[in-house]
Amino acid sequence: MESILRELDSTRNVLTARIAPLEGDGETSLVRQVQQLTELKNHLAERVSILVDEFAKLDTINGEIGALFSRLNQAQRPMRELDSNLRIVS
Repeated sequence: MESILRELDSTRNVLTARIAPLEGDGETSLVRQVQQLTELKNHLAERVSILVDEFAKLDTINGEIGALFSRLNQAQRPMRELDSNLRIVS
């Protein structure tokens, strides 16, 4: 029975020695590091969401500009046809 207790005590010491470095780097605990990473992830997710919204706006603007160029080309077509039909009479 005493040998089992010594072995358990030894195992506890080994586990404690292995767990301690995992819990923190001396300056910041593992719990705080996880909290900071969670906050950073949330902040980055928010920034990505904003960027996705901005890209959607840019896509809409691009489509609208394309439509404007199409309308401009259609408006210029009669002018080009008129220019090609004009003849100089002397």
